[in-house]
Amino acid sequence: MRRWFEQSATFSRAAWKSRRLATCLWPGLPQLWFDGSWGGLAGAMAFAVAFNGLLAVSLVWYELASPVVTSVGWLLVVGAWLAAAAVSWRWIVRRDGQNQRQSPTTVVEDLYPAAVSEYLKRNFVAAERQLHKLLAMNERDCAAGLLLAALWRRTGRTDEARHELARLSRLEAAQPWSMEIERDLKLLDEMDRPANDDAQASETDQTKAA
Repeated sequence: MRRWFEQSATFSRAAWKSRRLATCLWPGLPQLWFDGSWGGLAGAMAFAVAFNGLLAVSLVWYELASPVVTSVGWLLVVGAWLAAAAVSWRWIVRRDGQNQRQSPTTVVEDLYPAAVSEYLKRNFVAAERQLHKLLAMNERDCAAGLLLAALWRRTGRTDEARHELARLSRLEAAQPWSMEIERDLKLLDEMDRPANDDAQASETDQTKAA
């Protein structure tokens, strides 16, 4: 069964590539087929008119043009057809490259909601893993950095949270997030205050005892 699925997947990929290659055989068809381009439609219709008109002159109304004119016409049509096929194939290759470059955005759009979901479920290890992936792709991702700092604050890793907030505050892209950064820093200060108060109280008691 696994072998059957692998063969089916291979056949599907080959069929898809063959179909894309086949669209290049008619000028304007790839742009029309894949993007619905009006320019592709106009190019396909113009080539159809030229091809069918030359075919009619060559086979039916051959008295309308001399053999020399017909031959030149066919040379022009074949040349235009070959040039259009090359342009269409380059357009497909360029379009595939643009789609591949855009794929990280899709990954980011998938990872951040997943990280938020894990955070709300208190699955902090999984959430931290997703956030590290986001920051590895874009260290200026302020939303991911803030969520990571909040995660570290909730898990008691206050030094790491403070370091992350300090890093974010130095980024120009973090200006719209300045209020959130200040709020999280205040929360960290409030968490550290009881420990400092206990330490001061302990020092006061030792002084009194001495």
